[in-house]
Amino acid sequence: MRVTYFTQIFLLALALAACQEVPVTRPSLVSQDDEDYPPAPPPPPTAGPGETGLPSTRLEWEWQEDARPSALAADDDRLGVIVSDGRFLWLDAETGLATGGGFLWPDDIRGETWGSVTIASDVAIVKAAETFQSELGDFPETRSRVVAFDAEGDELWALPELGDKHLYSATIGQGKALIGTHRGFTNNSLSAYDLDSGEIAWRYEAEDYGFEKLVADERHVYGVLLGSESGGVAAYDLSTGALIWAEHDPAINLVDDLLLEGERLYALTQPAAIALRLDDGQIDWSVEMGLAPEAGMVARETFLYVVPAPTAGMSTRPGLLGINARDGEIAWHALAGLVADPLAASGEALWAIVKDPDEGIVSLSVLEAASGLERARLPLGHDLEVNYRLVAEGDTVYVLGESLRAYRIPRQ
Repeated sequence: MRVTYFTQIFLLALALAACQEVPVTRPSLVSQDDEDYPPAPPPPPTAGPGETGLPSTRLEWEWQEDARPSALAADDDRLGVIVSDGRFLWLDAETGLATGGGFLWPDDIRGETWGSVTIASDVAIVKAAETFQSELGDFPETRSRVVAFDAEGDELWALPELGDKHLYSATIGQGKALIGTHRGFTNNSLSAYDLDSGEIAWRYEAEDYGFEKLVADERHVYGVLLGSESGGVAAYDLSTGALIWAEHDPAINLVDDLLLEGERLYALTQPAAIALRLDDGQIDWSVEMGLAPEAGMVARETFLYVVPAPTAGMSTRPGLLGINARDGEIAWHALAGLVADPLAASGEALWAIVKDPDEGIVSLSVLEAASGLERARLPLGHDLEVNYRLVAEGDTVYVLGESLRAYRIPRQ
C-alpha cells in the first residue's frame, strides 16, 4: 500500500499526541485566608485491573429501576430497600436484581417515601414515611407507617398509620421489633413486638416526650428523647421495657443522631460530638465544633468519624475528622478543601461522598479508616444538589443517589 506524504504527517501527529502527558485536574483551593483548612490534594489514581485492596475499589453494579432509592439495609447476601415511589424491595447483594417486594401504603401514593430499614433473620422492619403536598394549603404534610416483610416481600404485619408530623422510630433487638412513637410531646410509647407475628411483648408509656431514634444492643434499647421543654437520651431493659436510666444533660438536649459502637453511645448535636457511658448515660467526653448533622457520624473500633459543618456558601470546606474513641482527641484531618457528606465505614475502609463546588464534581472517596489517608476517588457525577446516602457492609459500600450503585473492594 502506498503511503502518501499527508498520511505520514497525520500518523506523526497521532504519535506525538499519544506521548504527551495528560494533565491532572486538582481540586480548587480553599480561601487563601483560611490557614486552618489547607487545600485538598489531587485525587489519587484509580488502580488498574488486577490490583487489590482499598485503591482497587470499583463499581460492581447499578440497578435499573427508574425510581430513586431512599433507604437501605444490608444483611449478608441481600439488601432491603425503600424506593421513593412507595415500594419495599429485596435485592440480591451480588447483582442488585430484585428478588421480592411489596407496597408500603395500602392506598394511592401521594408523594415521596423515605424512612429506614432494619433486617434480622428473614424479616425486614420498615419504618416508612411519606411527604406530600397538603390539599388544604401550601405546606407539606407527612404520614408514617411500620411494616414487617418476610423473605419473599409479603407483609407479615403492620402498625396503624400516623398522621401529619407524627412519626415512628424503629430498630431490632433480641428477636423483637422495637418501635417508638413521636406524636408531639404526649401520648407516646416504646413497645416491643414479635418479629413474625407482631404480637406485643411489652410497652413503656412516655408522659412528656416522644422517641426520635432507637438503637439496641443485646441487653438494652437506647432512645433519643424529645419533649416540649427538654430532650435527652434514655436506656430501657430489652426484656421488660423497664427504664434503666435517663440523661437530660443540657449538652444532649437536642440530639441529631445516636450511634452505638463498642462500649459507648455517641450523640451528635449541632455543636458537639459526645460519648456517653452505656451503664449510666453520663458524658465521657465531648468534642465541641460546628457539625453537619445531615452527614451524620460513623464509628469503627478505636475511631469516631464526624464532618464539621461548612460555612455559609461553602467558602470553607473542612473535610472530615477522625476522633480517638478513647479520649475524644482529634487524631487526623482528611479531605480538607472539600465538602464530605455523608460517611460510611466497615472494616479497614472509610467511605465519603465528596463534593467540589468549584469544579462541579461529586465523587466517592475511599480512605484508610485508621489513618484517614485517601486511597482512591471515583467520580459519581456533576449534580451537587443530589442527596446521597451511604451504607457499608463488609467490603462493599452502597451509594444511594438518583440511582443505587454497589462499589466493592476486590480481595485476593
